[in-house]
Amino acid sequence: MTTYRPPLVGNVHCDYHLEFSKMREENDERATLERHYLPKLEAGGVDFEFYTVGGDHRHFTRHDDLTEGTLRMLDHIWAEMEESPHFKIALSADDVLRAK
Repeated sequence: MTTYRPPLVGNVHCDYHLEFSKMREENDERATLERHYLPKLEAGGVDFEFYTVGGDHRHFTRHDDLTEGTLRMLDHIWAEMEESPHFKIALSADDVLRAK
């Protein structure tokens, strides 16, 4: 007998990171993932979100120095993880399965 796992639903392209970085920097908002995005993700049945880091244009890093902007956005996501208990960073497929 074959056992199947329920499928995982992932949002593999989004711009939340641009939005919550802007909220953090311009409005000093915290836990934006938890407060603003969790209800939307749950309503859509989303199990995981792909987080894009950096880019080849200022638009993606919100900084003229792309490296500095990317590092700052990494700081933002780590801070969001500390403030948003329903979210975890998964560094492997096993991490995703454990988090579900």
